[in-house]
Amino acid sequence: TPLHSVYWSMWLAHCFLERPVAHVDSFWHYVDGSNLAVTAKVSGETSVHKVVVWATDQSDLNISNWNGFVEYTMSRVGDVYQAEIPATSQSYFIEVRDEANGVSGMIASPPMPVDRDYPILPLSPDNVKNFQAQAGQSDIALNWTNPLNADFVGTLIRCSTTDFPANPMDGAMVYDGNGATATHNSGHEGTVYYTAFTYDVFGNYSSGQMFSVDMPTGVAKNDESLPARFKLCQNYPNPFNPQTSISYQLPVFSKVTLKVYDVLGQEVRTLVSENMPVGYHSVVWDGRNELGRKVTSGIYFYRLKAGDNFSQVKKLSLLE
Repeated sequence: TPLHSVYWSMWLAHCFLERPVAHVDSFWHYVDGSNLAVTAKVSGETSVHKVVVWATDQSDLNISNWNGFVEYTMSRVGDVYQAEIPATSQSYFIEVRDEANGVSGMIASPPMPVDRDYPILPLSPDNVKNFQAQAGQSDIALNWTNPLNADFVGTLIRCSTTDFPANPMDGAMVYDGNGATATHNSGHEGTVYYTAFTYDVFGNYSSGQMFSVDMPTGVAKNDESLPARFKLCQNYPNPFNPQTSISYQLPVFSKVTLKVYDVLGQEVRTLVSENMPVGYHSVVWDGRNELGRKVTSGIYFYRLKAGDNFSQVKKLSLLE
């Protein structure tokens, strides 16, 4: 696309101003409240002068040069560099400046192009649209329109009786799937606050779409809707440091084991090993092994086994 051509030209121009000693090895991002938290891994540490992220909220239709970008300085945290950019950013560019005044960088811009081989990561998915909640005598009918992002996986809805859930781990889980309707019995008289988060194949969550509904008095106080199937959810936040939450759901009373493994398949930590009741559950991993020692940063896997034959594995990333 025209936008990718612009980025490619700018990146080449910067890389060949002088041969840089330091360069970007990898980078990633996730939604952090109202911002995007961007992290970059850099090589040639001894020669690094400054690391910045350039971000723009402009689209293919109106961007043609650097004027649309805003520079954000990245701070050194352990062996990575981090900064926050607005969640409205359409694209961003990581730039490393070394002591020889050479520069190098890597680009992130949706959608993922097929005609370039430079590194691309998609930004978080769009929020749902037309999110509505209608109160009945005892149940609340929820409906929404899912985004059209190619990497959209599902919608997670959380609720609270005090305030809108601010992130995918706040409040109680109401729905997790790729449908567009749900029914919820909150067992609450008064206002119920909902936030719908979408998530993609990379484990990125959207900023959240909010809606509240007032339940009439005299509502029968039944238990909240129970899950219809086994499911292991993506951990949040991801990547993480120092801890992350892992949620799962059980449709029946089950013997549960939830374990963390390294990339070699070696067991790192057992988080759950017991009989668990029907419902929605979550557990926190603090990045430590069975001996209580901090494990090294990198990619890990967590596996849920429940009931007679359910097993599911997901990937997580630990920052140093």
